[in-house]
Amino acid sequence: SAAKAPAVAAEAAPVASAAPVTPAAPVAQPAVEQAAAEASAERVVAVAEDVNRTLAELTGRAAERFEEQAERVGRMAQDVAERAGQGREHFQEFSAALAETTKAGGRVAVDTYEVAARGVLGLQRDLVGAAQVPWVREAAATQVRFAEDVTEAWTKAARSLLK
Repeated sequence: SAAKAPAVAAEAAPVASAAPVTPAAPVAQPAVEQAAAEASAERVVAVAEDVNRTLAELTGRAAERFEEQAERVGRMAQDVAERAGQGREHFQEFSAALAETTKAGGRVAVDTYEVAARGVLGLQRDLVGAAQVPWVREAAATQVRFAEDVTEAWTKAARSLLK
């Protein structure tokens, strides 16, 4: 414990003046160490050159593959555009055919309605003639004429829409 005391005192004692620190002179390397360092540097340069060559090759290959893929994507995009154009043409043809088929079906429905309405109204007209009371006969005849006029107007309008 007494031996430790002077060391602590020496560490704690302030330094009165410090001399400037000068760098140490370079230590000369022995020839063997210098040759090993030069050989090591040459290996580093050789490895760096190999890495640069490999990197250049890989970069070239990557650029080629990128160009190939870009061309492939371009061809695919062109193919999709052509197919879309064909699809649009097919859709327009289908749409026109569907519209014409729908109109034809509508014309058949209007014709069928007109024939059925005339049949029902003809039956009503026959029944009007059998009525015994004149005012009932007149009222029923007016109702049948009104129904015939409405049917004629409706079928005419429907046919003009289906042209």
